[in-house]
Amino acid sequence: MLANPVMIKAYAEGIPEMASHSPDGAKIAKILGKPKTIMPASFSTEKPDEASGALSAVGLMEKDTK
Repeated sequence: MLANPVMIKAYAEGIPEMASHSPDGAKIAKILGKPKTIMPASFSTEKPDEASGALSAVGLMEKDTK
């Protein structure tokens, strides 16, 4: 997830869980990729090491009350 300084400041100050309480001018971007295994484990693990693979979705949010 990415955010502009307005949203980062609000998050650091502990904004309420509801997005409607985000400050005006807050911007967030969420970029999702399909996970891909980057290194098979040579021992038993519950989940292999993964990295972001092909882009699967992008979500954007901007709070603008004007």
